[in-house]
Amino acid sequence: MRKILALFVIAFTSVITSVCGQFTNVIVDNNFGPQEPSITINAVNVSQMVAGSNTNNSYYSVDGGATWITTFINSSLGSTGDPCLVSDSLGNIFYFHLSDMYDRIVCQKSINGGLNYNDGFFTWNNNSQLQDKEWATVDRHSNNIYVTWTQYDGGFNPGPQDSSRIYFAKSEDNGTTFSDGVRINKIAGDCLYLDITDAHPVAGPNGEIYVTFMDSMGIRFNKSIDSGSTWLSSQPLIDSGGAFRYYSIPGVSRIRSMPYSACDNSNSPYRGNVYVSWADQRNGVNNTDVFFSMSADGGNTWSSAMKVNGDNTISHQFRNAMTVDQVTGNIYIVYYDRRNYSNDSTDVYLSKSVDGGTSWTDYKISSTGFENPGSDFDGDYIDIAAHDGVVRPIWTRVDNFITSIWTCLFNELSAGIADTKSNTGMFTINPNPADIVAAISFSNEIARGEGVISDVTGRVVKKFTVDHQREKVIDLAGIPSGIYYVIVNGRTGKLIVGK
Repeated sequence: MRKILALFVIAFTSVITSVCGQFTNVIVDNNFGPQEPSITINAVNVSQMVAGSNTNNSYYSVDGGATWITTFINSSLGSTGDPCLVSDSLGNIFYFHLSDMYDRIVCQKSINGGLNYNDGFFTWNNNSQLQDKEWATVDRHSNNIYVTWTQYDGGFNPGPQDSSRIYFAKSEDNGTTFSDGVRINKIAGDCLYLDITDAHPVAGPNGEIYVTFMDSMGIRFNKSIDSGSTWLSSQPLIDSGGAFRYYSIPGVSRIRSMPYSACDNSNSPYRGNVYVSWADQRNGVNNTDVFFSMSADGGNTWSSAMKVNGDNTISHQFRNAMTVDQVTGNIYIVYYDRRNYSNDSTDVYLSKSVDGGTSWTDYKISSTGFENPGSDFDGDYIDIAAHDGVVRPIWTRVDNFITSIWTCLFNELSAGIADTKSNTGMFTINPNPADIVAAISFSNEIARGEGVISDVTGRVVKKFTVDHQREKVIDLAGIPSGIYYVIVNGRTGKLIVGK
């Protein structure tokens, strides 16, 4: 991680998009070598998204990710990277990161869609050891917040007797305070970043807390059914068949399996299923693949590892991230992929399952490939968020010694996926500026659509539906003069109201 001076500057991200491929790519940031991005979608207003990257970068969008505004977080507790962004059912955003002293995990809260954050609160183990790589989740039913991380004894210079352990903490007051860390793994590991690491928590539909993490044997599992008060007495292996921990991929300075977890809290047929995905080299040192396992009984039993990427090449697929759309139950996994090249060039792919992980469909979502010479650190992880058919992966791109953060406008529609080369759902707004009414005219008839008008902060000022229409007239009564965004089925247009 690098330290960047926390300037209190707010700037619009340069709007650089690519539509050469099937999906629109949008650059989020390309200043000062950003990496390790995280992203979340506001469940109250899906046009509002918030992201972050090392070391203290913060980004927000009010138009579904088409444009981004860059700010910097600041806390008296310090900020030293490893961002993790989550949101609750009330629209609050929580930005987790490390402290300057690496001795605690900090959470800063935004109540206005990422425009600004409070000073934050923290959880720690009440010692001076190195607390690293936190990850968090929110139980959308209770809005309890859960966070896990790894403690490494000895800081950055551990001795042979030092060890690593997984810790857990929670907040039951919307991030105002957090409990101190509680150790939740039984067997300690080494302190060489080769053993106990990468804990990932998720919440179940009945208040369960599931945690996966990695050790030298494979992917481990733990569970609490009483809000984190008690845990399993031992941590069973989900899978032990791969070459876990660190492995070598040309052009990548550091890489490991990094398991991601998710749980289906939707009303789909797969509600309650627990999922985990990771990457390993069981198929050969030149053939890294992304794998997936699921449990339908609360983690008591797990399916055999299933290869996610559908290629039959000897190539590398790596650095995965996973999420479940908690409205539809669809599973999405994003990862780097070299199936299309004979050199070290890389694309970004997204694999989707609509049947609980039984089958997968691959989509190439990066418009062009890129090649990291290996000298530039691109972070340890990427991320993805989804809600009600709005899917936003976020990744680091290192190309020709330039590091940048990108997302992709991947939206589900009743007829398939939006933002393809088709213009289905495109619309114009007339008159614009408008004062009394505005007519939204679509390029094709919309069978069914949900629309909102939001202000520049992401606050929804009006909702409407479209039902087998090519034009929808919107009454602007009660909407003050200003700039607004009209979003219909993931498509966005700007509306100026002048009275």
